[in-house]
Amino acid sequence: DNIDRPYTIWTPDILTIVEIRRHFTTNADITQICKFLVQHGCTFCTLKKVEVDFSTPMRRPSAYGLGIRQAGHKGDKFDYAAYEQARMDVVAKPWGRAALLQGGIIWRLAMDSIGQQGVENAIRGPSSDAVVWHALDKEGKPTGEYYADDDLYEAEICIIHGEYQVRQSELRFL
Repeated sequence: DNIDRPYTIWTPDILTIVEIRRHFTTNADITQICKFLVQHGCTFCTLKKVEVDFSTPMRRPSAYGLGIRQAGHKGDKFDYAAYEQARMDVVAKPWGRAALLQGGIIWRLAMDSIGQQGVENAIRGPSSDAVVWHALDKEGKPTGEYYADDDLYEAEICIIHGEYQVRQSELRFL
């Protein structure tokens, strides 16, 4: 690893690797590669090697979804405005940059909310609220190294794509 790099890029997608090799030389600036990947909606992680202090909590408070609606509910412009604000609230957080690294519809909706400002935040690398993972060797055993990157709770992903629960029946207690 190059010590000057703020983080390492990892992707599960071979086509993303091909695009990186096609557009950049081997000693390209990692932030430019990251910017390219965000602007094109590619799925990737920006992993930063960290020292872990297990005596302090490592995760932010849970997020809440968009709520529950009654069966037959028809959304209106106020519901949509509330959704857009909730989506903005998620992606504007320091860890909201993770939405831009997910690719797909989550990336598209996040870009719609924060645009170029989000790209600039994404290329800075993991926030101080990043989730920590332990590295594994080829056999799946911990190596003793830890890496961090921002991540979203499932509820935050549901907020971004506008998912809410619909109550199908009434609960009755005897």
